[in-house]
Amino acid sequence: MYNYFQSKDELINELYVEIKTNLFSYIIEALDQNTPVKQQFIDSWLKVIDYAILNPTEYKFLEIFAHSPKISKQATEEVNKLIYPVLQIFEKGKQEGIIKNQDTLQLVIFVNGAITASILRNPQMDENGKMAIVLLAWDAIKS
Repeated sequence: MYNYFQSKDELINELYVEIKTNLFSYIIEALDQNTPVKQQFIDSWLKVIDYAILNPTEYKFLEIFAHSPKISKQATEEVNKLIYPVLQIFEKGKQEGIIKNQDTLQLVIFVNGAITASILRNPQMDENGKMAIVLLAWDAIKS
């Protein structure tokens, strides 16, 4: 392990950025910015759920280390660049008056927390369950 990384912390940071990159690539590949904001919201969060169910170990790793002091400032900055397309959905929705005019990052944190808790509680949810969770999150943030 230390042939490739200088320390355990370096390994954790590299892994964190790689997994976040994989997650956001998975989300963005299906994101159509020409669809209405609500549909973009639904599509992106359904992809998050699918990724978490398909990659449970990776997703749990992200949840464990998302707020860890082991994650470097550089890794955090790299990951923050990846979230931009998701933030744009919220910003566009606020501009259109269909998403609450609250701090965008707080809205994302709220939605992510609710959806993550649902995934961890029921990792085998079916398509109806996935859609129900995403629509509950939408209802919580819509104007």
